[in-house]
Amino acid sequence: MNTNKQILYSIIIPVLNEEFTIVETLRNLFNIIKNDEKIEVIIVDNGSTDQTLKKSRKFPVRIIYEKKKGYGRALQAGIYHSKGDFIAIFDGDNTYDLSKLPFMLKLSLKYDLIIGNRLKFKKNHSSFSSVNLIGNKLLSLFVRIFFKLPIQDTQSGFRVFKKKRFFNLSNATGMEYALDILLRASKSQYSIIEIPINYYLRHKESKSKLEIRKDSLKIFKQFLLNFFPINN
Repeated sequence: MNTNKQILYSIIIPVLNEEFTIVETLRNLFNIIKNDEKIEVIIVDNGSTDQTLKKSRKFPVRIIYEKKKGYGRALQAGIYHSKGDFIAIFDGDNTYDLSKLPFMLKLSLKYDLIIGNRLKFKKNHSSFSSVNLIGNKLLSLFVRIFFKLPIQDTQSGFRVFKKKRFFNLSNATGMEYALDILLRASKSQYSIIEIPINYYLRHKESKSKLEIRKDSLKIFKQFLLNFFPINN
């Protein structure tokens, strides 16, 4: 990529031990964006101990390191170091169908936050564990009821947004980050839209970073903090 060109879009991929999926994720991505000089790709390593980074370096990506563990921390680090006016995020586990990325980037000129909705298509449901599927549906239902926010997939990690709107919007450090920035964006009256995407079964060697009990409690706490704000 030509670094002398102005970067318009920054694609941020947080990774933690994704050696079995990062190559396919990046291959799929670059098949879509080609060598677009307006786009930079940032890999945020959150402490990988496998071959993730070695394999990532086969592609024209910029690698940054966030030593403190946490999904939210990794994304905040990526946003801080990004050069683009618009940010796209998704995981490095090759579960998200990236074919809608160009459309989502185009929508970012009109909307503040674009979310890839994995739950729209019933065929995607088998790609979730039963616990994750039920939990996601319940959380999304609560968000629709208590925050009047018509979002079906509040925990989707495939998003595009305006950097200036979301820079320092949330200080959440873990998996609760996805919910927090969504609710804060809604309270700030940012324009939000969902588009349906395909979602694929996780590679058998790729482990989910979601710790069900621990992260569920953090997400529920973040829900309450947004519903009953205490100067947060």
